[in-house]
Amino acid sequence: MIRRRTFCSICGRAALVAFSVTGPKAFSAPGEDQKKELIINDPDYLGRIRAPMFLPILPDNPLFPIAQQNRLQIREISSTLADSTNTISNVYPVQWLPNAQDTRPDGICWLMPPGATGPRRFILETAAKSNATVLKVQRDQSSGQFDLSENQHKILRYNYATIQPGQFLDKISPGNRIYAIARSNYIHPLYGPFGEELTKDWSIDHPHHRGIY
Repeated sequence: MIRRRTFCSICGRAALVAFSVTGPKAFSAPGEDQKKELIINDPDYLGRIRAPMFLPILPDNPLFPIAQQNRLQIREISSTLADSTNTISNVYPVQWLPNAQDTRPDGICWLMPPGATGPRRFILETAAKSNATVLKVQRDQSSGQFDLSENQHKILRYNYATIQPGQFLDKISPGNRIYAIARSNYIHPLYGPFGEELTKDWSIDHPHHRGIY
């Protein structure tokens, strides 16, 4: 059985939907051809918005080294009530999500695929080779901000750490400097299809306007 709870993402703001497995034998050692079933209750929005899912895996779990290699994937199983047979549908990659700052356990994540509401059955299985990382979030160690990329192309920067106005204050008229305060929790830059910046930061006449906030 799988119990649902909320879990914070590495950005500390957005919420992942996490699942903890109950029972000591919920996961046994998976061989190259073994599979394990996950039952996830989708109320009506997880698949519709492709919500990120998270499943913690402890180091003593046999899945741990396989997950570290990005060699796990899930398949949804749909039941045909008429003849009680099961049909395995599309496969979805699972990505290893290590704990970088002791804010959560190591685990795996994936995007919930669209589907029917209510209980949904998935098979967690070993993939033949490592899954390619498409979407990637990486923290800039010098600034503390998070950069999101897709297939090595920049998408956006999430300014999680506070940014001070600094020398920008010299460019703002004295009457507007009251609005030029330190800010965080906003997106800038947001990049277009060709790498162009679509947002602006620290507007001279509206210094409180910060990218997408």
